[in-house]
Amino acid sequence: MEKGMSFLSASGQAYMECGIAHWPQEWGDDLEFLIYGDFQPPSQELVLPSLGIVVYIEPQEHWLFKTARTVLRGRIKLAERTVGGIIDASKKINILLGVHHLVEWGNEGIGWWSQITHYQCRFGFGRPFDIRPMEATILSLLALPEDVRKKIEWALFWIHGAKQLSDEIKSSDLVFRRYTGYWNALECLVDAASLLHPVPKISRSEKQSKIDQFLLDKGGKLTIQDIETCYRSVVDIGFVGKAHHALSKFFSEKDTERYYKECFKAKYRKNSLYDIRNSINHGDVDPSDPFEAARIQQAAGRLDTIVWRLFGKILHFNAPDDRNGKFGIPLDDYIFEHSNG
Repeated sequence: MEKGMSFLSASGQAYMECGIAHWPQEWGDDLEFLIYGDFQPPSQELVLPSLGIVVYIEPQEHWLFKTARTVLRGRIKLAERTVGGIIDASKKINILLGVHHLVEWGNEGIGWWSQITHYQCRFGFGRPFDIRPMEATILSLLALPEDVRKKIEWALFWIHGAKQLSDEIKSSDLVFRRYTGYWNALECLVDAASLLHPVPKISRSEKQSKIDQFLLDKGGKLTIQDIETCYRSVVDIGFVGKAHHALSKFFSEKDTERYYKECFKAKYRKNSLYDIRNSINHGDVDPSDPFEAARIQQAAGRLDTIVWRLFGKILHFNAPDDRNGKFGIPLDDYIFEHSNG
């Protein structure tokens, strides 16, 4: 394993390299894949020279695609049979699917899958569906004030909507969608916590006094960063400040500072959970890159922990332990060391 590479990144690379080593002979130098969705089969073979893609007309059957109206086989020319070549081909397939969704005005669901790029395993059935473990949590939720309960209901919506069924296709782009879903849940939980424990308000004269003291501490000369810091610490703490306040009301000082750092103040700013969410939402990550997907998935483990534990504090249910927190592994070192040189 490459030094500093996360477990998921290393696993993804190993899986892809294993696929390359056992490349189906009938594929030649092409990558074969399946396109599935709500569309009808084409009347003739589709050839797209600009992307090097061919889509065949014969419908396919596969245990993964139980709900898809149509499944078709496709092939794409590889510049080289390497991990880099497969990533480049994945980007072109994503272009094809994205443009199809665009020209259809979003009316048809569509996706793709390949045994080389999409790890897939089947799991046994989960535990029996039982209402008894839920009753106390449901009663706890219903007992909350209405404005708080609405925030919690939205947080619940975001987490259950982000989870796939075990037999559904594990597309790498769903890692990004799940991440944004859990971040949305965190924002709802912070709002709920702030309604239960409002951020103390200070008067205009107190704000002015704090600004005067800040200016005095800086020797009467402020940088642009100083002005922003003063504004966020005195005038309007924003979501970041509200999140710190919310965490402090439910966790120990040690956990509060750890979670706050992971969310907003990571050693490398691009590695903070908040900045990862922003990079996903603003198109600064590559959804076709399996290593980027692995990086986000590793970060999602920390985001999940914070969300579940905050749920546990508000609804009083048995939330999972923070195993990484117990071992004291810094977020930057545990997840992102390989991405920062």
